[in-house]
Amino acid sequence: QLDSELAKIERNVIEYINQKAIRVSVFEAIKLLIITGNVMIYKIPKGSFKIFSPYQYVVQRDYVGNMLTSCIKERMSYKALPTKVQEQLAKEHGDTLKHEQKETEVEQVDVYTFIVRESLDKYRVWQEIDGVIIVGTEKTYSEDKLPYITLRWSTVNNEDYGRGIVSQYIGDLRSLEGLTQTIVEGAGIAAMTIFGLKPGSTLQLEDLNNASSGEFVLGDLEREVSTLQVNKGADLQVPLQLIQQLEQRLARAFLMLSGQVRDSERTTAVEVRATAAELETTLGGVFSVLASEFQTPMIRLILQEMNPEVLKFTTPSITTGISAISRERDYGNLNTMLQSIAQLGPDVIAQYLNIPAYLTQIATALGMDPTAIVKSPEQIQQEQQQAMQQQQSMMQQEQQGQMQLAQTKQQGGQ
Repeated sequence: QLDSELAKIERNVIEYINQKAIRVSVFEAIKLLIITGNVMIYKIPKGSFKIFSPYQYVVQRDYVGNMLTSCIKERMSYKALPTKVQEQLAKEHGDTLKHEQKETEVEQVDVYTFIVRESLDKYRVWQEIDGVIIVGTEKTYSEDKLPYITLRWSTVNNEDYGRGIVSQYIGDLRSLEGLTQTIVEGAGIAAMTIFGLKPGSTLQLEDLNNASSGEFVLGDLEREVSTLQVNKGADLQVPLQLIQQLEQRLARAFLMLSGQVRDSERTTAVEVRATAAELETTLGGVFSVLASEFQTPMIRLILQEMNPEVLKFTTPSITTGISAISRERDYGNLNTMLQSIAQLGPDVIAQYLNIPAYLTQIATALGMDPTAIVKSPEQIQQEQQQAMQQQQSMMQQEQQGQMQLAQTKQQGGQ
């Protein structure tokens, strides 16, 4: 029953993620992680995430990677600021800020958000504009409730920022770009068509330039007209082969399916699973970092908005990797167990297998609500009682009909 309730909570969280379009912002965050290796996300109250690129924030971490201080810079229109904020800025600076904006024709201000760790499990957050702390923005959060999450693709000891996968393969990317440029320039030169006319020829350039397709021109064209040919096609095969090797290597690095599985008519599922297991081993560190620094805090923030009581009796955890997909594994184990019992005969299944519990486990493993599909023992008992009552009523009606028929015959005989 507890597993069913937890599965129901998980389905509610997935539905919440779909309703708030959180996957869109997460997709943008993952792209920044792959390219730059760093990104900061902010959980909007009762909404989606706001994404900050590494060019919008700075961060300092301790020796184990926990955030110590961070600052976010946002450029906003002065007119878009709340009225209370504009009034506060006017009191602090007078009309100086507006006068400077009118002179420079710039109606934007820089909003700074500061996140400072004050203790082991306490963060203080506030916002400033031109050195003025905005009233109402000073808040204190515990570590598990902090809506700001700084992410890294891969961690580096004693460094505040992470490294992206692009930086790891920057050499291959630059080489591929240079070779591609060589091929493009060579193809452009090879595709250029230039005609030459021998000096002293009887042919006239105007006649050649003005000639249309199918027209006659007086003169010996084969001897007096020549065409410029590069003849470098064989030389371009070398960079083409290098490009193919680099593309294959980058396809494996960036998890493109065409670069992982060999192209053949008899590629088996075992090869595909082996390739996936190899990828899991290669990216195991990335999975662990994202699970601890991104997915777990994100689920905590969502649960705090949806149902904070859940966090009092359970702690959400993220499982990564192929071997950690427990539901699919449980589903396969349940089917294997049923097949093993079925070999002993249907009588053994009826005697030893708990059918309602088995169906509940199957529904839970498939991510479905078992209460809406599997009947509870109470429902089964109630249906059995109703069936017995219907059977008894039918028997009574049949007995009454037989008695009435007997009475009718008796009266007829008399």
